[in-house]
Amino acid sequence: MVMGPAHLFILSLITPSNNTVPLFVLTVLTMRFSTILAGLASLGFVYAGQAANPTGTVSVNPTTMTAGQFIDVAYDNTGAQNQPAFVDFYIQGEISPGKPTNYFMLSRNQFGAQDTMIHSNVSIPIVADTHATNWKVWAFATYLKNGRNELGMVSTPVTVN
Repeated sequence: MVMGPAHLFILSLITPSNNTVPLFVLTVLTMRFSTILAGLASLGFVYAGQAANPTGTVSVNPTTMTAGQFIDVAYDNTGAQNQPAFVDFYIQGEISPGKPTNYFMLSRNQFGAQDTMIHSNVSIPIVADTHATNWKVWAFATYLKNGRNELGMVSTPVTVN
């Protein structure tokens, strides 16, 4: 903040004789700076929110399942930035924090150029021997961008009993 003559005059009126700036003046200046930072941070969140859906969304019904059970996995590409050619569904758990299991494939699906949604009725594999928790169903969307195949991934949490 640039101090103009008016600011300097006000500071001269409220500054004690030992040339220290009173705490409330520092508080006001800090609050202005914090407000500016908060505004910039919120702009960052708005931008991140706009870029948060490059791949689409995945949903599962039901969200609690057991091995051998059939579930409906849906991938919705509405509003996504990219149109996939293929969408593969996987399930993955966590053996311990930061140590995931392998991906277990549920299904591989072609995704048409005009499609916006795909459903797949899949069977949950036997995964009890992994002793994993914190399961997620993933959609891996393969799409062509700038002449190369790229992969976008999106997941949703599920419970495997």
